[in-house]
Amino acid sequence: MSEINTELVSRLVTGRKRDGRRTYDAEAKAEIMRACMQPGVSAAWIAMQFGINANLVRT
Repeated sequence: MSEINTELVSRLVTGRKRDGRRTYDAEAKAEIMRACMQPGVSAAWIAMQFGINANLVRT
């Protein structure tokens, strides 16, 4: 994954809860997980590219 899918980034966060936590689009999360499953790609790099915490990708 050499380029960032800007459409995916724009629809990743769907809203925020009252306590400040974000809610994420299920399909966007699935696409990020598929990107992490590619050989030679680190979860931390993918998370950084999409502006999310690496722990969200790992769990």
